[in-house]
Amino acid sequence: MPTKEKTKEKEFGFIITQGISRKMTKTKVTEKLTNFLAKRKQDLMKKLKLQENRIHTSSYYDRNFREYKGLLRIKKECKDSRIEQIQKRNEAMWRSRDSPPYTISIYKNY
Repeated sequence: MPTKEKTKEKEFGFIITQGISRKMTKTKVTEKLTNFLAKRKQDLMKKLKLQENRIHTSSYYDRNFREYKGLLRIKKECKDSRIEQIQKRNEAMWRSRDSPPYTISIYKNY
């Protein structure tokens, strides 16, 4: 007999990485990544019908790798299978719309 997966609030999201080239200043990269995170947050709010306080963004500079990392965290009640579906769909869409040097990886905290 299959067991039903309980729906509980989980934290998941995306880690967006932007490398720094010699042509781009840290300020320019920060601005670009901040704009990218803001647009993606709006996309997710519309798609998932979430309030603004359910999606959090943050970013920092990783000196070891010389890159900026942005984090888009989503807190939502849903099943693991739905989370994977949300992540795969959005990751594919963002990759096709926004050209590299962005690297998008999955973030799970549950």
